[in-house]
Amino acid sequence: MGNAAFFIVRVQFSGPFHSALSSLPMALVKFQTEYFRNLSSAPVTFSPSFNLLYGENGSGKTSVLEAIGYLGLGRSFRVNRHQAVVRHGEQRFTVFGGLDHGLTDDGR
Repeated sequence: MGNAAFFIVRVQFSGPFHSALSSLPMALVKFQTEYFRNLSSAPVTFSPSFNLLYGENGSGKTSVLEAIGYLGLGRSFRVNRHQAVVRHGEQRFTVFGGLDHGLTDDGR
């Protein structure tokens, strides 16, 4: 099978994004980057439950997790400088995420 690895990912955010939403868990369902490391700029749709990232070593799985981390933390867990994640030859990067806060426990 070669040198492949995988991650099972469930991304949920909760917290003080907005007072009305602070108690609702939110799932990342849409994701897109531009000029972020080696990632394509094609939009990705995630399941609100679980997702499997699978690929050869060096194919970008950890870069996807790093970009998702930028959405929540505003920084990388791998490097200290923002410029280090910008694709070579570019001046900036963009990370976009769409959230779905789903249903509450009482079905609303």
